[in-house]
Amino acid sequence: GFKGVNAFIGGEFVKTDIAIDGDVIVKIGDGLDIDEPFDFDGKVLPGFIDEHTHGAGGCDAMDATNSSLETIAVNLSKEGTTAFLATTMTHSVENIKKALTNVVSYVKEDGKTKFSIVIPEKTEAVFRYEGQTHQLKNGINEICF
Repeated sequence: GFKGVNAFIGGEFVKTDIAIDGDVIVKIGDGLDIDEPFDFDGKVLPGFIDEHTHGAGGCDAMDATNSSLETIAVNLSKEGTTAFLATTMTHSVENIKKALTNVVSYVKEDGKTKFSIVIPEKTEAVFRYEGQTHQLKNGINEICF
């Protein structure tokens, strides 16, 4: 945990203690009993959520592979991003379905991981491909659920 750190809470920085069990924050407050606190001289911020990212680390969500999603997640987490929406790009309907199906499979397969991939319950996509307009009214739900 942390003792007497400057943490961003409620819109401002406050000096406080943060108790951690494994990789989960279990309590925030003053005077907490923290065994072996981290030696830390900085500011504690909440994890960031990236609601639109195509990729990172040389990989793209459209690669439609678990290893690409893993690379994206690991690279984003190094910058403080704890959750992200794997975003597709204009492509064939088949490739978009493949990418989104892979995202769902990856999240379900891995369960709890060191990071999160955010998948909205409803998305709406209208895109043009090969001169035709395509619309997925319920986005990922229509494809995967």
